[in-house]
Amino acid sequence: MVDVAIFDYGAGNIFSLKTSLEKNGATVDVITSFDQTKNYSGLLLPGVGNFDPAIRSIRDYSATDFKEYVGTNLPVLGICLGSQLIAKTFGASVYHGPKKEIGFFHDLILDNNNMSDLFTGYNNPFTAFHWHEETFTLPQNAIRLVSSNNYPNQAFKIGTAVL
Repeated sequence: MVDVAIFDYGAGNIFSLKTSLEKNGATVDVITSFDQTKNYSGLLLPGVGNFDPAIRSIRDYSATDFKEYVGTNLPVLGICLGSQLIAKTFGASVYHGPKKEIGFFHDLILDNNNMSDLFTGYNNPFTAFHWHEETFTLPQNAIRLVSSNNYPNQAFKIGTAVL
């Protein structure tokens, strides 16, 4: 059984994500700080919400630093806003993108797909639902995994810890 945590920063799509994971056999805890001592097999930072209050919840409401909590072995998946939060925490810039993307787009290109199993079985390009207008630079030492025409950094990996 997989034991995962979803970080609640006050605005994400937590309960639909939690329900989906549980229906697929995972045990899921919703956490509000990184001070918990339980060892998880993964951490999820969901999408949806406003960047400023979300980044404050990661930086200000835990005695334990996010990068320290993740260490080098905890897989972390950031979805949409969650990936922006991870990028910013690891030193990248988050900024307004070139255009708003809302809807299904067949424009995601796998880059360095041998560096992660996350996208195993996906065609190149592949279709995904987008709802964003913010983007980010890659943190130092990050490896781009997915890009698109308007948003070059759709998914990335840092070491073995963050996807």
